[in-house]
Amino acid sequence: MQSLETAFREIDARANPVDSAAASNWPLWHPFGYEYAESSRWNCLERLYIRLFGMVDLPTRMRARLVKKTLRDIPWSTMLDFGSGTGAYSLYFSRSPRVRVWGVDIHQIRIVEGLELNRTLERDRLDFVCCSSILETNRFQPNSMDVVLAVEVLQYLFDVRAGFRDIHEVLKPGGYLIAHVPLLGYRRRRETILFDIDTLNRLIADSGLELISLNRVFGKTASLLSGIYSYCGRSRLVTAILFPLLLLVSLPFGGKCTNGSYCMAIARKPL
Repeated sequence: MQSLETAFREIDARANPVDSAAASNWPLWHPFGYEYAESSRWNCLERLYIRLFGMVDLPTRMRARLVKKTLRDIPWSTMLDFGSGTGAYSLYFSRSPRVRVWGVDIHQIRIVEGLELNRTLERDRLDFVCCSSILETNRFQPNSMDVVLAVEVLQYLFDVRAGFRDIHEVLKPGGYLIAHVPLLGYRRRRETILFDIDTLNRLIADSGLELISLNRVFGKTASLLSGIYSYCGRSRLVTAILFPLLLLVSLPFGGKCTNGSYCMAIARKPL
């Protein structure tokens, strides 16, 4: 068991190198999402499994590789994880003692879960805030964040243009927006906008941000692997057996591709 755990730690570190000025010497030997093992909802075996393999969610793990690689060369010390959801990114990036991370989400239950986990982890440079927009609370001041992370959230905003303006305002001059949005060609439940490349380009420009890069990601193979994972999810036992294999097979996929059904955008607030 120990040798298998060591092997997966090495795989996770190689697949997700993070080496920025603010984040060197992170405890990357832990797999992404291992913090969820501290949740009271799991039994002993489930906790062991999560500590060994990390967050059991294949699409999230593939997206996380892209996010971590994107942030590798960006120096930063303050991050707002906008639409933090389960808090996976907030928990991961807060591993560094040299950064300050805030997770923001509209769903109170997610915020409560994040706060409960953080009480166990005792990370005093991580916090979770419940709000529907960045600037509706005085917790965040203009020109205060080095990075705003917006993964799978922008398509759910009630006012997408206002959301981009808030992101621009809260970023420091020279700060970065890292956004991941769907390009599926149809709206899913609760989505308020149908993104395409031109729409995303226009929203970024109208907000006053400068586009650095915009790439299609998550192509057919990544979608196929995600579909297999979703099918396996009907059985917890099958998921537990196949998830490590799917995680390994997915390592080369999920990145930049011409037929990608999602988009990774990087934009910067002018100095």
